[in-house]
Amino acid sequence: MSKILVINGGSSSIKFKVYDSTSMISLCQGLCERIFVDGRFKLTYLDLNTNSENEIELETDFPNHDVAVEFLLNKLVECKIIDSIEDIKGVGHRVVQGADDISQSVIVDEEVENIIEKNIELAPLHNKPELDIIKIIKNKLPNSVNVGVFDSAFHTSVPSINSTYAIPKQWREELKVKRYGAHGTSYRYILEKSKSILNKDNLNLIVCHLGNGASICAIKDSKSFNTSMGFTPLEGLIMGTRSGDIDPSIFKYISNKLNIDASEIDKILNYESGVKGLCGYSDFRDITSRSQPGNEYEFTLDLFAKRVVDYIVRYTNDLDNKVDALVFCGGIGENVSIIREKIINSLKVGNYHIDSELNKQKNEDYLKISKHICKHSKNIFVIKTDEELMIANDVKKIANL
Repeated sequence: MSKILVINGGSSSIKFKVYDSTSMISLCQGLCERIFVDGRFKLTYLDLNTNSENEIELETDFPNHDVAVEFLLNKLVECKIIDSIEDIKGVGHRVVQGADDISQSVIVDEEVENIIEKNIELAPLHNKPELDIIKIIKNKLPNSVNVGVFDSAFHTSVPSINSTYAIPKQWREELKVKRYGAHGTSYRYILEKSKSILNKDNLNLIVCHLGNGASICAIKDSKSFNTSMGFTPLEGLIMGTRSGDIDPSIFKYISNKLNIDASEIDKILNYESGVKGLCGYSDFRDITSRSQPGNEYEFTLDLFAKRVVDYIVRYTNDLDNKVDALVFCGGIGENVSIIREKIINSLKVGNYHIDSELNKQKNEDYLKISKHICKHSKNIFVIKTDEELMIANDVKKIANL
């Protein structure tokens, strides 16, 4: 049976999943991490004979991405997830940035590789390693169809009124500085799932993808209309380690006061700020467990929630208050009920009302948590996002598997 391999490459890691192309059942998921440092391999897979889940975790040596890819392919065979690497007929690559050059998922040919390379400077931590992995996969699996699934593609429908910065023309036109957004593959999945839940094709949604990286998207007539992340994923919400929106003049002020350059400041804003900068922790499990009335952990949760509320209000206005549903997804959005409750209870406009008891329930697929107290009350859902399945579905369709 043919298989689909989904790969999400980072500067020092490779996340992967394998799907059966007929049933679209996920057969395994895994991670190669600490590439260039030492190496760690994790694999969770389904034994179809016993219908049991097995786990492997190994310390190994990953001096580069090539060695890591070779290792994971060998493990797929060794664990009998595939009979041979020839079983892999399609490979889906999550690519963060295609700018305005790519508006949908495509087969990765030389032209697409050049587009990925051209846009490395817009997403250096993601585009460069994914391009390297694409070339490695093409060499190791010459008979597989490689499909690029671009996070930025979903947001190419955002109108210029929402994507344009008030900056010099040269910056906008020659240097291509604009709002590109992120998490597009997740938003596509949530849109399709919402269509199924609401039995409606043309939707207006506000989707809160809240995880270590967090963003919000206003979807109008089933297309991205506005989104909180901008030229890079640093803009927008407070995140795990990212500051989100700040006054750009802070750069000059901090540079003068601490005698550090723009690169160092950018690094601090991306890796040492956000909720970590506020209270010392980036994991919401640590923060919620320490939260007490009036302490810094509660303040961190409240500030995080307020920033989300501010964007929901703006996007409710963008959608003319005609919102079919407000949706929470991502690691925090799906699992931290107190954050959802803080957000909804802080909304004073839009007729969003939460059912506290429903909000506490476990969510395996999707969960409706809204309370309808008047005819204008809006739907609120928690939906478990699945970017990898979205990528695999694109591969199946484009590669005709």
